[in-house]
Amino acid sequence: MSDLTAYLCDLPLESETKQVVISKRFKDADGNPMPWTLRALSFADVTQIERQSTVRDAKTGAQVLDSVAYQTKLMAASVVVANLLNAQLQDHFGVKSPEALLGKLLKPAEAIQLRSEVQKLMGDETLEEALEEAKN
Repeated sequence: MSDLTAYLCDLPLESETKQVVISKRFKDADGNPMPWTLRALSFADVTQIERQSTVRDAKTGAQVLDSVAYQTKLMAASVVVANLLNAQLQDHFGVKSPEALLGKLLKPAEAIQLRSEVQKLMGDETLEEALEEAKN
C-alpha cells in the first residue's frame, strides 16, 4: 500500500499568491507603482473557466473553446488586487464584469505581462499548452 500521508496534508492553492507590477501607470500615494496580487488557480477553477468559455460553433454545431474568453477569464480570476469585482471601479469604467474591466484598465503590453505572470502561477505548463490540451 502506498503512503498516503503526502496527499493528506493541507496544500491550499489559494495561499499561493504573487505580487507583481503589471503597469507603472497605477501609483500609490507616494508615487510608487502599485503591485497587483495574483493567486494560483486550482484545477477546479480552471475547469469551470473552460466550461464558461466553451461555445457552440454556429456552422458545425460542435463545442469549441473560445480561447480569448478563456485567457481573459483566467487572468481575471487570478487577480486578487486590483479588486476587479469592485462595483465602484466597474461603474467608473462603465463595465459590468471583471473581464471587461481588465480590457479597460490595461494596455495590450500590460495584458501580455499579466498573462505571463498568470502562466507562471499555473505551473510548468504554459497557457498555450493548456489551451491546446483543452481544445483536444
